[in-house]
Amino acid sequence: MAAIGYARVSTTDQDLALQLDALANVGCARIFEDTASGAKAERPGLAAALSFGALLLLFILSWVEGLTSGLAKDLVDQLSIIVHLQDLTKGLLDLKDVSYFVLFTLLMLFGTLRVLESKEWR
Repeated sequence: MAAIGYARVSTTDQDLALQLDALANVGCARIFEDTASGAKAERPGLAAALSFGALLLLFILSWVEGLTSGLAKDLVDQLSIIVHLQDLTKGLLDLKDVSYFVLFTLLMLFGTLRVLESKEWR
């Protein structure tokens, strides 16, 4: 199983090489990097790693769907991205698929708005 890595140093004087080598030796498929102080809230590398992980989780749910049954299968089916994409790629517009992507987009926009509002008050 491929891992996602995150390497960070506090100042530009520090070097990421040791962390990158260690993450590569562990077998990380994707490594995100940041150079930021601990007090700084903006960490684009961490945000990218978490977003990538969340998207990967939604794709993995489609594979788990085949292993589950009953109520768990219905729940995984509703959360999976691939299940919703299959009908859309066939040209079928179903209200549940469209509402899934609209809700997903609105959730991401809400998160972006909260980040922008928090920056405004600093």
